[in-house]
Amino acid sequence: MYSPYSSNGRYGRIHEQQDTAYPESPGPAYGFQRPVEHTRTRTNSDFENPFDNSNATPIELGSFSPETSRFNPQSSLLKNPSIAESAKSRPFSTSTKKSAVNPKVWPTKPRRLRPLSVGSVILGIIDVIGAVAPVLFLALAIVAKKLDGQPILDEHGQMTTLGRRAIQASTLGPTIFPILFAAIAGTALKMVARLLAERGAKLGVLETLVTSRTLFGVVQNQFLMNHVTLIGCLLLVLWAFSPLGGQASLRILAFDYRLDNSTTPVVYMPTGPQGWPAENFTKLDVTTENIMPITYPLYGSTMAAPMKIKTSSQDEWFNVKIPRQEVVMNSTADSQGWRNVPSYPLAVQDYATLSGIPMGRFPLGQNTTSVFSIEYSYTDLNCTNRTFFPPGDQRWADMVGFPYDNSFVGLNASTVFQGSGNAELNRTSFWVTFDSRQFDKKDFGKNIFATPRTLIFGSEIAAHADTPNEMEEGYDGVVVRNCTMQQVYLEAMVNCTADNCAVRAMRPSLQFAKEDPNVVLYHFFGYFFSTMFPSVLNPLSQVNATQDLFLRGADMPFNTQESLESLPLMWSVDDETFSKRLGVSINTYAQIRTSPYPLIQGVPPPNDQQWANGSSSIWPSSVSEDPGRPARWTTANTTTTVAIFACQPAWFGVLLVSSLVLLSLSVANALLKLTITAPDVMGYVSSLTYDNPFVPLPPGGSVLDAPERSRALYDLRVRIGDVQPESEVGRIAFAAADNEGGVVGKLRRERLYY
Repeated sequence: MYSPYSSNGRYGRIHEQQDTAYPESPGPAYGFQRPVEHTRTRTNSDFENPFDNSNATPIELGSFSPETSRFNPQSSLLKNPSIAESAKSRPFSTSTKKSAVNPKVWPTKPRRLRPLSVGSVILGIIDVIGAVAPVLFLALAIVAKKLDGQPILDEHGQMTTLGRRAIQASTLGPTIFPILFAAIAGTALKMVARLLAERGAKLGVLETLVTSRTLFGVVQNQFLMNHVTLIGCLLLVLWAFSPLGGQASLRILAFDYRLDNSTTPVVYMPTGPQGWPAENFTKLDVTTENIMPITYPLYGSTMAAPMKIKTSSQDEWFNVKIPRQEVVMNSTADSQGWRNVPSYPLAVQDYATLSGIPMGRFPLGQNTTSVFSIEYSYTDLNCTNRTFFPPGDQRWADMVGFPYDNSFVGLNASTVFQGSGNAELNRTSFWVTFDSRQFDKKDFGKNIFATPRTLIFGSEIAAHADTPNEMEEGYDGVVVRNCTMQQVYLEAMVNCTADNCAVRAMRPSLQFAKEDPNVVLYHFFGYFFSTMFPSVLNPLSQVNATQDLFLRGADMPFNTQESLESLPLMWSVDDETFSKRLGVSINTYAQIRTSPYPLIQGVPPPNDQQWANGSSSIWPSSVSEDPGRPARWTTANTTTTVAIFACQPAWFGVLLVSSLVLLSLSVANALLKLTITAPDVMGYVSSLTYDNPFVPLPPGGSVLDAPERSRALYDLRVRIGDVQPESEVGRIAFAAADNEGGVVGKLRRERLYY
């Protein structure tokens, strides 16, 4: 019979040598066999069939007696005839085909255990990598703790480099950690099993360690062993770290927000009689004359602004607009008197003016809000006593275009102004005038501000439905209204973001609570106001029908598509609506008239050199300024919402413990590998070929680890089957499937087996 180690084989003749032989049992290994040691001379003929034990001395099979701890031949299993019969019957050849064994791997002579080789070096490198890998997860936990509370974005608006890499690593954790844990923990359990097997241990313990290389394997083993063990419970806890560690690496870093609070100064334009004597607010000097050409277009631009801007919280120059005080009266006041402003947009007449308050402040970044309060003042009108004068009544007709000569007192005044100069040139669609208190102190006593000041408004365009058709075209009589004027002082809470500012709450001013509301801006200013305001939108023709359209209810008076028939006549506009709309118009003009440059250019920011040079004016330094326009200052509470990394404490602890467990297992693998001497035979199919009489192999090979043995026997066909298919009772074994002369029968459910 051919053998690769015979004298005619591939490796030539092997010299004779002395060794110790242990004859194999001729029967099945169901009993214990006591080997008989003897010394003989091995010849080359032995290698031709090294598994032929026909000349071996039969050994009586017996059993091991626990009571005596000795081999008991009286309890031999050979007393069972069927077993004895099967032991004598071995229709199985002991020859293996040449191609079944790889001679490059199979040892041809004795050697030491675990020799140094290329494979062992590669495995050592893999072990080092496996030992370093858990450190990376520890590093992830440390980095996450370091990133805790730090901003996500840098000054360029990009995610920080460390944060980006930590996020990328955490996303890979749920995939890498369980794989790494399975590799390291599974290897560690097998190494422990090898160590215990080398030193002697219970088979059940070894079976539990070897089969519990996954979480499911632990649970399955406990059921198969038919009882729960402490080792199984501990292994269950161990494998629980695998999914927990993966999830912890993913969830350890979260995004959160941090509020950074600071205070910054804000400078803004004063309004009303704030910072100077109200009655002597401004005079028609050179500076005043210079600002009139810019006042007209600014006022026209404000009145012609799109509807979206008119109703929004800011004007077209992004200045914040202040609502009227009545807007918040239906809101509930808090403990400090603040009442919330209803949601924007508001109606046009709900604003004190259509032009906002210019202010200088530091620019805000994204996710930054600034809250501050400003003092504001506007003139409130209460128009009553509507009176219609038909076209035949020339008293009021002659006054149109000739307002205020410092002698007009009220509606019942007997003075009639006949006009002078070119009446058509001076003619306007409406007129305003004021009672003259400073020039007629005898009519008001010593306290000229004891009662509210009066404004007289008259209009002749679309005045009344009863105007006769035969009258002159465009002349419909005159509607006169008597309006009392009072100054309103309020404090507005402004909320600003990077791209918007809006008043969120208001309350009566505490700083100006003692100011007399009857003191308004209209004395000298009133003279110029009554002279110029009626013609502000069309100063050349002096016919101001556009203003009339606004006062009658047209929010877009320049919109020619708006039907005039839908607007009420001047007489039909109710007093409340007229008071609000005339107040919006007058306050808008007055606010633009007093400070047109800051409106469009803005107020210099708090850190501007203008303030450092000692200037207190809101006017640009290039413009000649009147004394008495000092800027007002306030303090803003700025809150920046900063997106930050947040290290989750619970997941941090889980990842830290899981990584330490994984690192401990990795270190244990390295130490156990240095400690264990026995070959690695745990958990491999090739381990079933060790000293298996049904898998005839060349001598040697026991020194091989199971992976090496698998490489050597890679082409060996094996089978779990019946190695005694011709006997009455079958015998199941792991056997070589293609032995010459050997038959391995298929297993059948109806057949009996030992």
